[in-house]
Amino acid sequence: ELNLGADYVLSPNFQLGLLLEFMGKTPADVNDYSLGNQYTWNEYAIGGAGQANLMFPLGGGTNFILHGEGGYYSLVATHVDVSGSDDGDVTLDASNAGWALAAGLEFIIGANKSWALDVELGYRSLTFTPLTQGGTYNGFPQSGTLTNSGGGNTQLDFSGPRLSATARLF
Repeated sequence: ELNLGADYVLSPNFQLGLLLEFMGKTPADVNDYSLGNQYTWNEYAIGGAGQANLMFPLGGGTNFILHGEGGYYSLVATHVDVSGSDDGDVTLDASNAGWALAAGLEFIIGANKSWALDVELGYRSLTFTPLTQGGTYNGFPQSGTLTNSGGGNTQLDFSGPRLSATARLF
């Protein structure tokens, strides 16, 4: 995950900000030994979020931080490559809202206290569903909602624990 943003200080202990967030997952490879196919899932998303930081001074240039953010995200450059006895490249598309909550420490650094390092542990909730598909599979065009083997909507999940480190400039 890579985030770029700006904060507005409402008080020494409370900040509001805007983020541009880009996130991706390590490509997942799935083998279907019954058909001899290799599926490679590439998953990337971009979005904008609002954030709030509540800080509690601990002394010695250290703050305890409670962080929350919420935004809207869209899949980008997300597709499934199929190779083997079958062949295809299907692009996936979806947009959904998501949020994150975290707690951590901020260490104010520099001779002029001009920057800080924030280290936070938290949780992100972001699931993309329904997924629409477009592309070709075995030479046939594919379009519409992607379903799983049970007939329900397929989903891509970016939810889970989150450990982050942030450099903040003052």
